[in-house]
Amino acid sequence: MKNKRSNRKRQRRVDKLYVGEDRQEELIDIILQCFVREQGGDKKSSEPNSS
Repeated sequence: MKNKRSNRKRQRRVDKLYVGEDRQEELIDIILQCFVREQGGDKKSSEPNSS
């Protein structure tokens, strides 16, 4: 019984790890998109802002 319990806990930990990795990839994609948008639109948006 104890072995089964620890196995289940391990399985849950592994699932959490995989979910975390997927979320990290999504977050990285979103951050990269925002970064590119800021850098790409920085020159355009800074012109009307400074004027």
